[in-house]
Amino acid sequence: MRRVLLLPIAIAGLVNLGIAALVVADRGGEPDTVVTLDERELWLGGEMRDDSSAVRLHWRFQPAAPSRTTAEAGLPVALGPRTLEAIGFDVSVRPGAPEAEKFYAGVPGRPAFVVFDLASEALASRIAAWQARARSKPEGRDPAGAPGLDESAIAAAPARASRLVPVDAGSDAEALRLRYADRKRYVILPAVVRLRRLERAGGAGGPALVGEVGGLLPETLLVPPSSRRAVEPLRARDETRRLPPHAGGVTLAQSPWPPRYRVEIAVGRRMRPRILRVDVINPPAQPDAGTTGPT
Repeated sequence: MRRVLLLPIAIAGLVNLGIAALVVADRGGEPDTVVTLDERELWLGGEMRDDSSAVRLHWRFQPAAPSRTTAEAGLPVALGPRTLEAIGFDVSVRPGAPEAEKFYAGVPGRPAFVVFDLASEALASRIAAWQARARSKPEGRDPAGAPGLDESAIAAAPARASRLVPVDAGSDAEALRLRYADRKRYVILPAVVRLRRLERAGGAGGPALVGEVGGLLPETLLVPPSSRRAVEPLRARDETRRLPPHAGGVTLAQSPWPPRYRVEIAVGRRMRPRILRVDVINPPAQPDAGTTGPT
C-alpha cells in the first residue's frame, strides 16, 4: 500500500524537476528578446490577497479580429485560414457551407507561438477611427455608451491602448523569428489561439474563418521581489479599477490612466517571458471615479 501511495508523489516530483529544468534552460544564454513595455501591455489589476505577497501583472493585447465582424474594428484579420491550418486546426469545411456552423462550433483552442507587433500601423488607424466615432457621439458618450468622455480623454486614447497587435502565429518559434527578425518591434510569445467563424460586415463575401488570441501563456507575470515594494502602493489604489485583465476585444483606450510604470521583460530561448524589473513613473492625478475609458 505504501508503494502505491508513494508512486504519485514520485511522479509529481519528477514533473516539478522537469519544469524547473526547462525554466533554467530557458533563462540560460542570450534571451530571444529584451523589451520595455508599460501598463498598457501589463496591467496591475486590483486584486489583493492577504495570504500572498506575490504581485502579478496581467497581459493586455489587441485582438487580431473584432468580436462581431471582420471589419468594424479596423484591424486586419491577421490569423487567417492558412495560419489556422498551420497551427493544427481542421479548416477543411468552407465557412459558407451548410454544415460549417455546426462543424466549427465549440472547436477548442490550440497552443501556438504568436507574433505581436509593437509598431502596428493598423492600430494607429483603429485608434483614429475610434476617436472619430467618439467625437461624433452626443452628450459626451463613447461608442459603448459610457458617460464622461471629454475631448481630453478622447485625445489621450493613443497613450492608453495596448501596443501588442498579433500579426502572425505558428507552431515553430524559430521559423517565425526568421520572418520577423526585428526583435525590438516583434515579440514572440506562447498563447492560445481560438478559431471563430464570423459573418463579414454587411454580409459581403459571406462568412470567414479567423483566428483570435484567447490568452497568453502564462496569463500573468510575477513581479520580482526587487520591484515589488515600488508596485504595491499602486495596487493598493487599484480597487476602483474595474477593468478586465486582458485584451479580449476590449482594450482600446480602456484605462483612464496614462501608464504609471514601465516593465522590462526578457523572453527566453523557448519564448517564455519573465519580468526583469518594474520602474514606476511619477503617477499622475487620478481621474474622477465616474470617468471611464472606451472599449
